[in-house]
Amino acid sequence: NNNSNTNRDLNKYVEDEDTKKFYNSIVEKLLLAMQYGEQTISEIKVTLAMSNEKKPRSKINGLLPNNAESHLNDIITATQKFLESKKKLEKIVKCQAYARGWLVRRKFGKMTNEQKKLLASRLTQFSNFLKDEEVFYNCLNHLVEHFLDPMRLMVDQKGGIETQDMALIFCNIEDIRMMHKKLNEKLSLIRKNTDDLAGVGECFLHWFEQSKVAKNYLLYVSNFKIGINSVERLLQKKNKFSLFLATRKTMAELHIALPTEMKLRTSLDVDSNINFVNSISIPQSPVEVAKNELCHLLALPLNHLTKFCSGLEKIESTTIQGLEDSMNLLSVIAIIQQTNQSIQQKLAAADNSAKISVIQRKLIGYEGPLNLLDNPTRKIIAEENFLSAHSHKRKALLFNDMLIVVKPSTKGLIVKETIELSTAKVSETQVKQLHAFCVEGPSKSNKDIQIILCSKNIQQRSHWINQISKLIEDLHRELVFGTNLNVLLERENRIDSVPFIVESIITHISSSDELMKTEGLFRLSGTKETIAQLKRMYNKKEKVDLPICALHDLTGVLKAFFREFPEPLIPFNKYTTFLQFQDKYSELPHEELLVKLSTLLCELPKTNWNVLKYLSQFLYKVAQFSEISKMNSHNLAIVFGPNIVRPAVETLDTSMELLKVNSVLKSVIDYSQQVFEKYEAQEAKSETPRTDNN
Repeated sequence: NNNSNTNRDLNKYVEDEDTKKFYNSIVEKLLLAMQYGEQTISEIKVTLAMSNEKKPRSKINGLLPNNAESHLNDIITATQKFLESKKKLEKIVKCQAYARGWLVRRKFGKMTNEQKKLLASRLTQFSNFLKDEEVFYNCLNHLVEHFLDPMRLMVDQKGGIETQDMALIFCNIEDIRMMHKKLNEKLSLIRKNTDDLAGVGECFLHWFEQSKVAKNYLLYVSNFKIGINSVERLLQKKNKFSLFLATRKTMAELHIALPTEMKLRTSLDVDSNINFVNSISIPQSPVEVAKNELCHLLALPLNHLTKFCSGLEKIESTTIQGLEDSMNLLSVIAIIQQTNQSIQQKLAAADNSAKISVIQRKLIGYEGPLNLLDNPTRKIIAEENFLSAHSHKRKALLFNDMLIVVKPSTKGLIVKETIELSTAKVSETQVKQLHAFCVEGPSKSNKDIQIILCSKNIQQRSHWINQISKLIEDLHRELVFGTNLNVLLERENRIDSVPFIVESIITHISSSDELMKTEGLFRLSGTKETIAQLKRMYNKKEKVDLPICALHDLTGVLKAFFREFPEPLIPFNKYTTFLQFQDKYSELPHEELLVKLSTLLCELPKTNWNVLKYLSQFLYKVAQFSEISKMNSHNLAIVFGPNIVRPAVETLDTSMELLKVNSVLKSVIDYSQQVFEKYEAQEAKSETPRTDNN
C-alpha cells in the first residue's frame, strides 16, 4: 500500500495513539526497505524486539491479525524475497545493457563521422514523419469520434440522417484511419527496438501491399465531392443535421491541431491553389464553424499520399545507399508516386468530364449536333463574360479545340457561335473604344464566321488572345513531346538513331564526370516551371543552351519525354512478357539469364531497341558513379521504370506490379553491354535484317 492509504486505514481501525505511532514507524521502515534493502530490514527487526518489552495494546478490528509481530515478520520475509529478486533483475538489466552497448559499438563503431551524422539526421526525419502521421491520425480520429459515431445515433430518429447520407459523406474514412493506426504502431515499435531503424523500408512496403492503401485512397478520393455536396444538401434541409453541427466541439476546444498545410481542394492536383471554397468568410454561427471544420477534415486524405511520399523521400535521402532499407524505401516511393499520379489523372479527367457535362446540359438553341463529350481529349480551358460588338451580354467557353460563345438566359446558355480552333485566327480589334478581340475560322457547319468579343480591360483581352494563340499553335505544331517514336524519328531523319532530344541531353551529361557524380541524378526533381519552359522550347524547335541549364531540370525533361510517348518505349503488347520475365527467369544462372534477356529484347521493334540500348548503356555508366551519386542500377530502374514500361490500361493493381518491372529493367541496365551485343551478333548472322514489322 501507499503510505497515505495505510495511515488512513490505521486511523479508521486503531484507537490508541501509541499504537498508531508504532505501526506507522514499521510501515515507514518497510517502505524504506523497498528502496535501501537489508540494512532497513535489520532496523525493523530491532524495532520489533524492543516492542516486545512494551507491546502496545489495541483493537485492530481486522486490519492486522491479533499476532501483529508474526504478521510483520511475514511481511519482512516477503520483503527480503522481493529485494533478492530485485537484485537479480538489476543484474539481468545490467547484463542486457552491456550486451546492447557491445552490439551498438560493434554496429556503429566502424561508422565514419559522416555516416553517424547521416544516421542522426535519419532519426530526426523519422521522428518528424511519425509526428506528422500522429497529427493526421488524430484528425481522422476526431472526425470519426466527434462526427461519424454521433451521427450513427441519429439514423433511426425522425428527421435525422439517413444511412445512405452518412455513407456518402464519410465513405471508407474508418478504413483509412485503421490503416494509419496500424502503421503508426509498427513504426513506433521499430523506433523503440532499433537504433538505426533497420527494417523500416520493409515495414512500409509490407504495409502498402497488405493494407490495400491504393484502393482505399482511390475509393475515398473519388467519393469526396459527393460527400461535400451531401453536407451542403443536408444543411439546406434545415433538419436535425444543423442542430447536430451546432453541438459539435471544435478541434481548438479539444486541443487538437489541424495541419495548416492540408488545404481543402477540389482535386488531387497538388500544384493547384484552387480551394474548394475560394474564400471562407469568418463564421457567424456554431453551425458554420462545425461545417467548415467537417469539410476540412474530410479533405485531409486528398493530398496525404503526396505529403506521405515527401516524408519517405526525406527518410530515404538519409539512408545509406545500397542497403536493403534504401531499396525498399525507393520501391515504396515509386509505387506511391505512380498511384498518386494515376489517382490525379483519373480525378482530373472525371472533374473535366463533369464540368463539360454541366455545360452540355445548359446549352440550348443550337442547330445540328453539338456533343461536347464526343471527343475524350476535349478539355475546358476557361469561361468568362464579355460583351458582343453590339454590347449584348455574352459568355465565352474556351476548349482546347473549339470556342463557343453563348448568351446567358434563365433557361440556360443559348449558343450563338462556335469556331473550330484548328484553322482559326485571333487578333486585336477596337469596338466603340472597347478592348476587343476577333476570332475568325470555320464553324461546326464549316461556314467561315467571325466572333468579336469586347473585354472589360486590356489585361483580359491580352490573356484571352494569348490562350487562344497558344491553343492554335499546339494544334498546328509538330510536337516533340507526346509524339509517336517512329513519327518523330522519320521527321528528324534519324530512323536508325535516337531522337535529337535524347542524344543531346545524354551527350551533355556524359561529357562531364562531375555531372555524372551529382547526388540524386535523375531521382531529384527539377523546377516544374523551368521544365515546362524547356519542353515548349523543344516543341518550337528553339535552340536550348544545355550548359546553362540546371542539371535536374534537364533530367526532368528527359524523363518527361519518355513518359509522354503515346505508346511507351516497351510497347503495350510486351508489358505482360516483361512482367512475367522476373517470375520465370530471375533465378537462372548468369549465362542463361543473359540469353533469355537478349531474346526478350529481340522482340522489340528496331527503333525501340535502338533507343533502349542507347538509354540503358548510358544508365549503366551513371551507375558506375553510384558511390558518390547514390544512384545505382536499382535506383535508376525505379526512376525510369514507370516512364518506359507501362500497361495499356493503368490501374491501382498495375501500380503494384512496378517492383517486378523495375527488377527486369535493372537487369537490362546491369547487362546492357552483353545483351545488346548478343542481339547484334544474332542479327549479323541473319540473312534478313529485322525491321519494325518483323
